[in-house]
Amino acid sequence: MNKYDLNKLKSYILENNPHIFLNNLPKPLNQEKINFIIDFIITETSKEDYFKLGQDLISIWNQKSKKIGFSLIAVYWRENQESMKEYLIKLANDPDWGTREYAAKLWAVVLTENYENSYNWTKNLVQQGTNYTKRTIALAAKYSALERKHGREEKLLQLLEPLLSNKDKYIRKNLGPFALAAFLRAYPNLTIPKLKKWSRMDDKQIRWNVAKSFASSGGTTSWPLGNEILTQLATDKRRYVWKAVSSALHYLGRKKPNEIIPLLKQWLLDSNRKHVAEDALHYISKKKEKEKKKVKS
Repeated sequence: MNKYDLNKLKSYILENNPHIFLNNLPKPLNQEKINFIIDFIITETSKEDYFKLGQDLISIWNQKSKKIGFSLIAVYWRENQESMKEYLIKLANDPDWGTREYAAKLWAVVLTENYENSYNWTKNLVQQGTNYTKRTIALAAKYSALERKHGREEKLLQLLEPLLSNKDKYIRKNLGPFALAAFLRAYPNLTIPKLKKWSRMDDKQIRWNVAKSFASSGGTTSWPLGNEILTQLATDKRRYVWKAVSSALHYLGRKKPNEIIPLLKQWLLDSNRKHVAEDALHYISKKKEKEKKKVKS
């Protein structure tokens, strides 16, 4: 890149135009050019300006914006670790939902790019933080795992384990059906053995999270590995648990009807699982009727 191009990029940064900044990056954008641009930004702009750009690029959250944004946040973390920790916790507990969503992505960047000196701090907050902070960490672990930094996925999954028994609505609706489901899709060979282990625990909230993780694209892609787990959980007499199993099978039945519906019909002959099968088949049928009405109208 020539000096004119670089100065144009700098002007877009100072004018707070992250989209125009991205549109004017060189093509193709290889790692050598990224490193050169990062060095230029850090040298030629203030700490506040490059941190602001990093945050704006993380908010956009596409492949190009992440290439620059991750690096800028990583540099800022190394130089301002303590203030950045306070900032992340503040964002995670902000009353605005959108800010909390952004906090999860920013925290994921820190876990991805500064894993060695952020993981233990994050792990402690899983135990000691507020429920908002815990929920943010669950999502951050998911986002970081999806960046596929080899060898870290198991440690990131471990961040979710202490949260499995947490009954807070805000945590549980983002844990089993969302964060855990993402691990199931991306790392089925790692996640399925963990789900089997957790499914043998008696805690109903843990079992709910395990069942709900299959009501997702991860459940679809990892089937029939989930068959054994859901078959076991279906015998749980607690409505809270078996309804979660039914919910998962309702979802899977729409995605894989040729595999799930015959299984449910078998369960109709099993007194321990009959009520689960009837419930799941009822909602599968109801969904089909709605879809038929849509087509007719």
